[in-house]
Amino acid sequence: MPIKYNITKYDVLVGEIHKLVQKCNTHHAYRLDAKSDAEASDLTEKELQLKAIAVIIASFSSGHSWQTHKCLQNEEQFNKAEIKQEYLEAEESRWKSVTLNDIEELAETSVSDSTFYRWLFYNVDKSRQQVYKNAWSMLKAEFDSSCDEIEQSKN
Repeated sequence: MPIKYNITKYDVLVGEIHKLVQKCNTHHAYRLDAKSDAEASDLTEKELQLKAIAVIIASFSSGHSWQTHKCLQNEEQFNKAEIKQEYLEAEESRWKSVTLNDIEELAETSVSDSTFYRWLFYNVDKSRQQVYKNAWSMLKAEFDSSCDEIEQSKN
């Protein structure tokens, strides 16, 4: 009898992020900042967007960025050194350890566009903001889509 798994769209997203992590670990560290555009050129546009999505998730989840998560909950300002540092750490390495729980937590946290753009303004270099705006749109579409499960069987 085949074994059946219920895989959610968030499981698929985590799987895609982990595949990108493997690719990045086998080559060298990729960053979304202007200093590393030559390194980042090895990534496709889709992979750059996926990394930006993972950075956003790591930046907003309580398990990776507690100060930022608290600001999301309390509608506080994002122009604090601690929040900038959490973003830099998320962009450097924390994105690589995004889990299903992090994605589900962000999906259940109602982050408005204006809140996201305030965070973006204070923390992300202006030259990289468009990448994150596009990633935010893709992530929100993922959260809003109704298709919830993909069935996979293993014989």
